[in-house]
Amino acid sequence: MKSNCLALRMAVFVSILFISITIILTVLKLCMNEVIIDIMLNIAIGLFSSSFVALLIAIPNYNVSKVQQLEKCYSEARRLVLKIGEPRYLFNEYDNELVLSYINEVNNKEKFGEIGKKLKLEFKDAKYKEELIKEYLKHHPEIDNDITNPYVRKFASDCVDTQVKKIRDNLKEICQSYVDLGKEDTDYLSLVMGDIEFFSGKKHFEKIYMDIYDPIVKLLRKEKERGYHFKMFLDGEGNEAASFDMLSELQKEIFKVEKEEDEKERCFIIYNKFVNNMNKELETLRASIYGLKPIKIEDEPVEIRTYMKIQKPIKK
Repeated sequence: MKSNCLALRMAVFVSILFISITIILTVLKLCMNEVIIDIMLNIAIGLFSSSFVALLIAIPNYNVSKVQQLEKCYSEARRLVLKIGEPRYLFNEYDNELVLSYINEVNNKEKFGEIGKKLKLEFKDAKYKEELIKEYLKHHPEIDNDITNPYVRKFASDCVDTQVKKIRDNLKEICQSYVDLGKEDTDYLSLVMGDIEFFSGKKHFEKIYMDIYDPIVKLLRKEKERGYHFKMFLDGEGNEAASFDMLSELQKEIFKVEKEEDEKERCFIIYNKFVNNMNKELETLRASIYGLKPIKIEDEPVEIRTYMKIQKPIKK
C-alpha cells in the first residue's frame, strides 16, 4: 500500500519536473534556436511522456490500494463491534443499590455463619429482602399489595427469591462473556489505521478515528479492565456485589432500556446503543468507500421483555 502511494507521489513529482523543464527549453528554443537545446527538448519530452505514463499507471494502483485498506478497516471494525454485542444485558427491575446491598449481606451471612453469630455481627439481609418485597409489589400493582396478608407476602417473597437467583446466575454468565471479550485486541485495526493515515487526508482520517476507531478501542480497554475483576469473581477470589456494581455501570454505557406500559402488559425494550451507533458509522464508511448513498440503519432491540398484567389469585 505504502509503495503504491510513494509511486504515485514520485510520478506526480517527476511529471511536474519534466513538464517544467520542457516548457523552459521550448521558450529557449524559440529565442536561441540552438541544436543542443533542440536535443535537450526532445529528451525532456521523452522523459515527461514516460513519467506521465507511470502516473497513469500509479493512479489506479493507488486507488485500488486505498479501497483495500478502507475495506480492511471496515471489516475489522465490524468484527469487533459484533464481538462487543455478544454479552447479554443483565436485566434487573429493582433498584441496583438495593440488590447490591442484599447480595452483599447474603454473602456475608454465608461467609461468617456461626462465627458471625458468636461475634454478634448484625446482618441486614432480612431488611433488604423486605425492601425488595415492597418494590416487587410496587412494580406489580395488579397483585394485592397488602403486605400484611401472609399469602401475598409469601407469593412476593418467593418471586423475589426466584428473580434474585436468576440475576446472580446471569451475572456469572455475563461476567464470563466480558472475560472472553477482554481477550480481543485492536492491534490489527491500529495497524490498518496507520496505513490509512499515511495515504488519507487529515480530515478523512480524523473522522474515521473519532467516529469508529477511538470509541471501539476505549470501550474494549474498559471492558478488559473490568474483565480482570470479573475473572477474580468467577475464580472465587472477588466480591460478587462489587462485580454486580461494575457490570451495572459498564452496561449503562452500552445499553439503553425503554419501558412501555398499558393496562394489559408492561414491556421492557432493550437496545445495545453502542452497537447501533457503530453500525450507523460503519454504514457511512462503507458507502464512502464505494461512493454510494448510505443505507438508513434503524435501531434494533436486542431483547424485549413483556409481562402480562394478570391478577394472581391469592387466597385469604
